[in-house]
Amino acid sequence: MTQERSEVEQIFAGNSEMATLMKAHDWSPTPLGSISGWASSLKTAVSICLNSRFPMVIWWGKQLVMLYNDAWRPIQGTKHPKALQQVQTLEQVRQIPALVLTAYAGEVDRQQAIQAEFQTHLSKPIKP
Repeated sequence: MTQERSEVEQIFAGNSEMATLMKAHDWSPTPLGSISGWASSLKTAVSICLNSRFPMVIWWGKQLVMLYNDAWRPIQGTKHPKALQQVQTLEQVRQIPALVLTAYAGEVDRQQAIQAEFQTHLSKPIKP
């Protein structure tokens, strides 16, 4: 198994519908680019998202590229599976009540979350 294939298996672990879709997807022509060029924070976020039983969505980068898990699928309704990796507008994102969970608890982090128009900011330190 190549190193890149191994990395793909780690990021998109499991056999859920979304893990399977994401594994099979050619990411290179998307704004995210090839998986090997993804930021480690995106790789980690996707892995956490896919392994959660709670509805989770990731809007990544300035283009707000959408990635989500199986529990989020019903929220997408008929837009699934086309919504995967689609670029979203701020107006589309604002229509969904959202909270942000960060590993930082500082006042600056809370203010940034509110400025980004998240309705709720929770902090949960991530232990190494």
